[in-house]
Amino acid sequence: MLPFGKAVAIIIPSLLFGASHLGNIFVGGDVTFALFQFAWAFIGGMAITAMRLQSKSLLPAIGFHFILDAVEYAATGEYGVHSIHYSLGWLSIFILLNLAFIVYALFGLKLKNEGVSVDKNTINAK
Repeated sequence: MLPFGKAVAIIIPSLLFGASHLGNIFVGGDVTFALFQFAWAFIGGMAITAMRLQSKSLLPAIGFHFILDAVEYAATGEYGVHSIHYSLGWLSIFILLNLAFIVYALFGLKLKNEGVSVDKNTINAK
């Protein structure tokens, strides 16, 4: 199903997804914001892909993306290309949020690969 392995399936599309956000620099976006956006789109892309591989459902990825967009809107007051500078504090918090999600997603994927399943109040190991 994944001819090059899970690592390649997670990293390469996520890197391309992150890189696609660098185009915001060329349409009037703030350079610092675009660089941070590249970082969290790359990290968030890895989290979304790992969640999808782990759960075999798009619902966790949709929920994750909703949370990210809500935090971005709360921090900046707008969506999409941002043409003004934002504090490094807010941008750093957003990267930390993405790092938390990738740790969660990779941990869940690792548990699944080890044959551990969590069902309500019980944990089952194969």
